[in-house]
Amino acid sequence: MEKSDRRKFLKQASLLVGTGICVTCASSFLNSCEQDIIIPPVPKYTGKQTIPISGALANDYGFLEYSFSYYLDGKTYSKTILIVNEGGGVFQAFDNKCPHWGVPIAVQASSKDIKCSVHATLFELSTGAVKQNGSGGALNPLGTYTTKVVGTNVEVTFGDK
Repeated sequence: MEKSDRRKFLKQASLLVGTGICVTCASSFLNSCEQDIIIPPVPKYTGKQTIPISGALANDYGFLEYSFSYYLDGKTYSKTILIVNEGGGVFQAFDNKCPHWGVPIAVQASSKDIKCSVHATLFELSTGAVKQNGSGGALNPLGTYTTKVVGTNVEVTFGDK
């Protein structure tokens, strides 16, 4: 076998091996999207939080990411919720994470939806239900909480749903 033939053979062989590795890695990555990531359980918070209706939250389809900490069983936990002004004095409160991978979600005022930033799953603004599954995204609805307007505040109750 000549030197140039040997080089050509080695080059083609390494290309085939490299392609095989890439296909295997891509397949593993895509298969991981088919299942929900298991998020470790955090003790449920029960209680109420009162949030002023101001800034963006005062506008129809305005929203606010609201974070707070709570102390339970000797440990401190933090929680972030998404509060949305649906218009007409109606407010919704959701866990600010996609139930699929636990990544933050965002309101799309133009389409009146909530969208996962990773797989583009769309959730109903009024219920948190899955409206349109993105590319292998969430199958479960967003966690929701009861809201009540009290004067110029929104009171969000946890542990009742």
